Amino acid sequence: YRYQVAEVEALRGLVGQNPQQFSLNLVICDDISLRNLIVEQLRAAHPDIEVTALWPYERDVFEHVHAASSRAPKDALFIAGLDDALSANIDRAALLSGLNLSTERWKAWFACPVIFWLDRHTADILRTHAPNFWEFQDGIYHIDA
Repeated sequence: YRYQVAEVEALRGLVGQNPQQFSLNLVICDDISLRNLIVEQLRAAHPDIEVTALWPYERDVFEHVHAASSRAPKDALFIAGLDDALSANIDRAALLSGLNLSTERWKAWFACPVIFWLDRHTADILRTHAPNFWEFQDGIYHIDA
């Protein structure tokens, strides 16, 4: 794969910094194979990365991640599957509204970088239909093959 090395290095720096500090970040990458490769490379370098996948029919993203997450300290929390949840969810408005209302809950619960892995289409949906959640993020990383 050829991809933006600078973006991946910036992401690596985020994961490698003090894991006791919350930040909400979005990685936008349309190539699922490339996403998986980068996640595995980061996990090899930082074994305390936790990966949580959303089920396609989730209504409350925060509650699902909160319930699935271990209480152990982490280098970062990666969240995958929001693309599928938005495309399959029969109550998409409730899912997006829940994300909009959950911003302070993420900060209160997680003491590490929280990183959502998204495709471009999902990022556009969040920007338009979950503006509070979109504005709450600390960083956006664009990685294309």
